Amino acid sequence: MQPLTAPPILARLPSPAPAGLLRRLSVRLLLIFCCLPFVLVGCEEPLLEYTEVKRPDERISAAEFASFKKIVSELPDGKLPELPDVFLPPPDWQPNRTLSIAELTSLALTEGKDRWAIPFLSRSFKNSKRLTQLARREKLTVEQFLGLYLTIGIAHARTQTIPVAALKALEKQSLVELDTMRRDDRPMVSLSSEARDDVLTQGIWLARLQRAQLLLMVPDENLSLVLKHADFLKTSLPGQFLSDPIEPVANRRDELGMPFDDSDPSRDDATLDWSQLTWKSDRITLPELPADSPLPTEPTGKTP
Repeated sequence: MQPLTAPPILARLPSPAPAGLLRRLSVRLLLIFCCLPFVLVGCEEPLLEYTEVKRPDERISAAEFASFKKIVSELPDGKLPELPDVFLPPPDWQPNRTLSIAELTSLALTEGKDRWAIPFLSRSFKNSKRLTQLARREKLTVEQFLGLYLTIGIAHARTQTIPVAALKALEKQSLVELDTMRRDDRPMVSLSSEARDDVLTQGIWLARLQRAQLLLMVPDENLSLVLKHADFLKTSLPGQFLSDPIEPVANRRDELGMPFDDSDPSRDDATLDWSQLTWKSDRITLPELPADSPLPTEPTGKTP
């Protein structure tokens, strides 16, 4: 009788792996899976520990300015990209607006603050890979760079405008002039053309107030810093920071006065007694105030 043998197909199968080899393979696989998350994290850019964003009223150090200057020098042509206008323009409320003058005034005051808010400014740079790379190299976020940009730009604009005492006086007068608009509950749509023109003329004080308050935020240390680097900033900053922000909203009729009102239709130019005519002026008066003069607190506007 012949001994039993395994079928040919079974004879060709590999013998089971030793138990020790299986244990070693299991340990290696376990180590790979445990270390994989750390390897993947290591491939990502490191998170920045410091992410606070500068405000226009905060001092900029020499080291921060050096980082800012290094980034700017590597931008195309060494020039900063344009920011949306941070200075509030005079209102141009259309005659079909149904909100009241008080509500429109409140919205304009809010817009004046939003215009220099970093979340608003950063929308224009969210897809700028080059700026992101340059900022990362200096251990900054794009928002931090924009904070430096804005703070330095406003400080430079402050060096181009009227003295601080005049800015304080302009702020004070603006709050007085706008008090009536804050309490005006007439809908814009209800106004005559003449009344609308009067409201828009008065509304220029909104732009004057926002600009004066923004410029007054600048610390003296930042003024010294931008004056020290004036040559560099004049070639790298955009136009809105290179000129006087108050000048575009100043009243040019300060110098010439307003045409007189002659309510008597029976008279014409040929018969007018010019010596008896009076000129009206709505000039901006900017008296020199003592440095310690208290400033009025801006009242809370009505929220529409």
